[in-house]
Amino acid sequence: MATRYCFILRGLPGAGKTLLATKLVAQYDALVFSANHYFMLDGVFRYERKLVPKAHSDCWGKFLFAVAKSTNSVVVDNSASQLWEYEKYVRFAELHEMTIHTIEIRCDDEATLALFHGRNIHDVPLYAVQRMKARWERDPRAELIHSEEILHFEVAV
Repeated sequence: MATRYCFILRGLPGAGKTLLATKLVAQYDALVFSANHYFMLDGVFRYERKLVPKAHSDCWGKFLFAVAKSTNSVVVDNSASQLWEYEKYVRFAELHEMTIHTIEIRCDDEATLALFHGRNIHDVPLYAVQRMKARWERDPRAELIHSEEILHFEVAV
């Protein structure tokens, strides 16, 4: 059986996770799982804060099914500012003998945070992005990249 990969993408809103996910889909014939998909209705993003838990539950359920039933690699495209928010994805992928790659898109300063906020397509308020950054937990297993590297980024497999 060919190697299957699980890519965990981490970064603040507007960091470029979805762009990176698109690259990984093309390179690895991967399936993408994101809580944001739950809010897409007829091609329009319709966010409702009260539905965030349901969106994450939906994302997790679809991920479980795909990892258990598919031969594809997978990409998890969520902000995941804290380790617990994606550790279950890692554990389940490991149980299915997938190779895990966690990729963090760095936000080292206020200028980068402002850039991310300005280009986030889901209108996440600045205070919410700042709050995510304040609670960010660095994953020592993760590969760190800057957002300007996404277009030329290659995963070392």
